[in-house]
Amino acid sequence: GESGPGQVQVEVAAYVAKLGPGVEGFAVGSGRLLEKGTIDLRRLVTHVVSFGEYPQVMQGVVAGQVDGYIKGVVKL
Repeated sequence: GESGPGQVQVEVAAYVAKLGPGVEGFAVGSGRLLEKGTIDLRRLVTHVVSFGEYPQVMQGVVAGQVDGYIKGVVKL
């Protein structure tokens, strides 16, 4: 299924927790913008690949062989 704003907020919160103290306020504010739909992360998705294609595509991204890559989504 598709992820919704709640799923994105959980991912943002987990990422911010790794960053450490001092960024909690930013996470709360950005989470609220995501919930309201003010920020639409879907516009950042430049590549959609199958689970089987993922390793090869990421190798290409790391090697600089995939043009225009911003954010990828893996379809399960």
